[in-house]
Amino acid sequence: NGLHAELIRFDKNGPDFKGQPVLFDETTKRVSQGQGLRLGSEKDALGFETHRFQQTINDIPVEYGMMAVQTKGGKVVGETGKWILKAPASAEKKPAISESIALQSALSFVGADSYKWQNKEEEEFLKNESKNPNATFAPKGELVYYSDPSDEKLADLKLAYKFDIYAEKPLSRQYVFVDAKNGAVLGT
Repeated sequence: NGLHAELIRFDKNGPDFKGQPVLFDETTKRVSQGQGLRLGSEKDALGFETHRFQQTINDIPVEYGMMAVQTKGGKVVGETGKWILKAPASAEKKPAISESIALQSALSFVGADSYKWQNKEEEEFLKNESKNPNATFAPKGELVYYSDPSDEKLADLKLAYKFDIYAEKPLSRQYVFVDAKNGAVLGT
C-alpha cells in the first residue's frame, strides 16, 4: 500500500477537477478519483482555488491522510499531501469494543485527577459561550484509521477511537487514539 506522490504538478492540460483529489499512477500514467471528505476551499486573486480533503477508507477518516488540491478554471494544476493509494486488506471495518470501554482505556492512560467536563462552572461557561445547551468537554469517540506518525508510509493502519481529552488537574489537552479491536492506547 504505497503513498501517492506528496507533490504533483501539471504544467498544462491538467485533469478536470471533479470535486475530489485525482490520483496519478506513475507507472500507467492514468488518473483516478480519490475518496475524501471536503474540508473547505479558498480562492486567491489570480483565480487559483485550493481545496482541502481528508482521506476516507470505508467512509472512515484516515488520520494524517490529507490532500490540498490546487485548481484553476476547473482543471487540477497541483496537489500536495499524504494519501494512501491502496487500503490495506487488514483494515478493520467495525470496532470490536464499545466507545465507553475505549474511553476508560484512554482515561486510565491520561491518569488525571480531574477533567474539564467534571467541573460544573466550566461546562456552564462552554454552554453559554457556544450558545449550545448540549455543549460539553466530555470526550466523544470518533472512529479513524490511525497509524503512528513516525510510520512514513502509513502502512500499519488500525481502526481506532480518537478522543479529545481535556484534563484539569494536571492541566493537559491531547488526542488519545485507542485501538478499536483491543483497547490498547496506540498514541497521542
